[in-house]
Amino acid sequence: MIEAGRQTEAISSFQRALAIDPRHVDSTFKTGLLLEQQGRFQEALAYLNNCETLLPDQVATLITRARALYGLNRFEDALSDNRRAQALDPQNAYIHAHLAHALLELHRFEEAIAFHRTAHALDPSRVEAECSIGELQLLTGNFEAGWAGREARFRLPPPCSLRLQVPQPLWLGDESVDGKTRATFRCWPRAARERSWWSKSNSAP
Repeated sequence: MIEAGRQTEAISSFQRALAIDPRHVDSTFKTGLLLEQQGRFQEALAYLNNCETLLPDQVATLITRARALYGLNRFEDALSDNRRAQALDPQNAYIHAHLAHALLELHRFEEAIAFHRTAHALDPSRVEAECSIGELQLLTGNFEAGWAGREARFRLPPPCSLRLQVPQPLWLGDESVDGKTRATFRCWPRAARERSWWSKSNSAP
């Protein structure tokens, strides 16, 4: 059912299995995982908490619960679960990236950059880590490095890499921006929008 995309039916099947054996760990985890993927974070959390009780210190449970906590805006708790997962699997680039996302929401930008750098070092194919580093550099005022790093987005798969075909040559970060006219658009994370300087300098609705 899961492979066929019938997630809701799969959840019901796992819940029926749990009615027979409430301590069945795999059914508990899979139910929480599928609920998290559907954006039903509070429901997912109940199953993932139970899974952690039945079988503690599992990386899959911790990172899935961290995503559910992130979805509930519980960023400190998400950070805690990701740190536990990192201790269990320190070479996992995915975990480092999610630590960076939680730190971003907590306005701990330099730490977020460091974790994105680690994620990229562990998995150089993670183009999204390069993009995130560039955006965070822009956010913290390192504009030259930030604009250059953000050009990595053109190496992402569609639709993220889609762009208009314009007659002017693209700036890809390999030459100075001094003296050039730049057109910018807003594509900032929630943490950026909440910063006081952002609110003051972008007061239009």
